[in-house]
Amino acid sequence: MKPRSQIPLVTKIYLAILVYLSVVLIILFILRSRDVSMNWKGIQNFLPGSGTDVSAEVSNTPQVSQATEPSYPPDVPWLRATTNTPIYDAPGGVTQPAAMLVSGETAPVVGATPDRQWWAISVPYFASGQGWVQAGQVTVQNPDKVPVVGAQNVTGAAPLPTEQIPVALAIANVNVRNGPDLRFDKIGLLNNGQEAEIIGISPDRLWWAIRLPENPEKTGWVAKDYIVARNEDNAPVLSLESGAEGGAVTSPQPGKASLTAAWKVNIRAGPGKQYAIVGTLQQGQSAEIVGRSEDAIWWAIKFESSEGEHGWVAAAYVEAQNAQNVPVLK
Repeated sequence: MKPRSQIPLVTKIYLAILVYLSVVLIILFILRSRDVSMNWKGIQNFLPGSGTDVSAEVSNTPQVSQATEPSYPPDVPWLRATTNTPIYDAPGGVTQPAAMLVSGETAPVVGATPDRQWWAISVPYFASGQGWVQAGQVTVQNPDKVPVVGAQNVTGAAPLPTEQIPVALAIANVNVRNGPDLRFDKIGLLNNGQEAEIIGISPDRLWWAIRLPENPEKTGWVAKDYIVARNEDNAPVLSLESGAEGGAVTSPQPGKASLTAAWKVNIRAGPGKQYAIVGTLQQGQSAEIVGRSEDAIWWAIKFESSEGEHGWVAAAYVEAQNAQNVPVLK
């Protein structure tokens, strides 16, 4: 009788590997089938006639339309932005946007153009106390109570009550910069425990725009990480773009004639809108003044570009300091 031949060790190893792989494939197949079944059931829940309330499913997702209604008096007209809405300082959109009403935010309405294509809203942070938004980007409550006015006649924008003004409290010594980024120059310091009025927030919501306590006419930016804010819901999102696109703005030296952009303003090759745009100043950014136009409507600033060594900005959009004796440039 012949002895039974033994299976070689290598063959045993191959068989063990084969069995192991087969088990793994079977498990993966079972899991895959289960996932597909669950996904199909999820899809069926949203199909018509499935018995699932679609609105109930969607209600768990945060939506602007589900926002809490603001506490305006019943007869006061107000609006809500249905998308990120630029705020202009005049109707028609002919100027650069000065700020932004974020989708879902609300504001009191103080007037409208005769065709009601533009609504005037209360913006206490603007020099005029009001700004303009396009009708197609907002929904208005109590529109029949909104007076029809011209852009120059809107004076009903009341400032916020003192207790509602946004305020920044420094929890450490924090640098104030002339733009919402660490690359911008330092223009001041907010000491630990010191407060400053907030006038806006950067689009990325990482920086507060403030009025400098020692000089409320001047504005700057502080990082949110070092600030505790009050009434911050009343602070608008400021519309910003990259700084000088076609050249370099020279930071002003202490004591010299300078200006600070009240909001984003174009830098032009000459003193007029007919000249080409060669760059921009961001809201809160400062520049050295080297001259002015004969009509004093435009400031010349030190700005090195392919067009020359200075550029021009409209005086209406900036705040000038120490500029009484600057020369007239032609």
